[in-house]
Amino acid sequence: MEGVFAGIGAAATWALANYIFSHNLVSCSPMLFNFLTGVAAILIFAIVLPFQEQSFPPTPFYFWIMLQLSGVVGIGLGDSLFFGAIKNIGPRKTLLMETLASPFTGLISFIYFGDSIGWLAWVGIFVVVVGIIIVVNEQQKRRDSEISIELVDYENNPYLVQESAKDPNQAQNQQMKGYLYAVGAMFCQAFGMVLSRDALSSGSFNPIASSFIRQVAGQFSVLILLVTSREKIYIPQQTRKQNIMLLIGILLGQVICLWFQQLSLQHTRAEIAQTLMSTSPLFALALSKYQGEVISQRAVVGSLTAFVGVCLVVNGN
Repeated sequence: MEGVFAGIGAAATWALANYIFSHNLVSCSPMLFNFLTGVAAILIFAIVLPFQEQSFPPTPFYFWIMLQLSGVVGIGLGDSLFFGAIKNIGPRKTLLMETLASPFTGLISFIYFGDSIGWLAWVGIFVVVVGIIIVVNEQQKRRDSEISIELVDYENNPYLVQESAKDPNQAQNQQMKGYLYAVGAMFCQAFGMVLSRDALSSGSFNPIASSFIRQVAGQFSVLILLVTSREKIYIPQQTRKQNIMLLIGILLGQVICLWFQQLSLQHTRAEIAQTLMSTSPLFALALSKYQGEVISQRAVVGSLTAFVGVCLVVNGN
């Protein structure tokens, strides 16, 4: 059950971190934001690592490569493609596409490891996906340009949402490119989870060390993308309060959440961990309720549906 609770913990901390990010960001490109927060997370991990016993024990080279590759694929390429999808098709369609990451992870895991979860767990995964789709769609109906589980304030950040093309052919190409980015992001996220699970199955890495290695590999690849795209690298000027809140968001979303993710992968299968972490919108819904927003009956039904799916996943694993 440790893996289950860790997966749910990752979903909760990710939702809380995204809420903090969305209310405390100045305008900067998403890739630069990803890089800066990732570097800050690396520094925090570097401070914690010396207090861990045998953070980097002797381990076959293969597992080191798998862990680093999971960071490059999942954090570097995956996040970049995710933001590219948001620019072209918007947050709602991107998030809806991302709900398919759970069954995609199951398929890749089956091909990679040669085995699969039970039929009841598969039913649970699809029930969770249906519940999340209901919640995301219902939230988006009420405010199309802003969503409570988004990473940043898309409405006020001109870097993030690309204006829809007026030419029909150009608009169609933009949509197609966005969906391709979304599928690529979904694949990278799923494949990164499977590779990370493979490395953690060796028993050589603790979750803190594996999180640190993945972040270093992932942010190195993001740095290469920033340099090759000739994007200016700078630290946005913010108020002291914004910086404190941003640091809290980094601690929750880039450190504790990633640690929970790795802990979950250490104790359960990749597709199970991915499904549990995909429930982040439910926690975002709870935050919206805490803020005094009215939660519709459809959103409640979607949440209950996802909860039933999680129960099926846990019992069927």
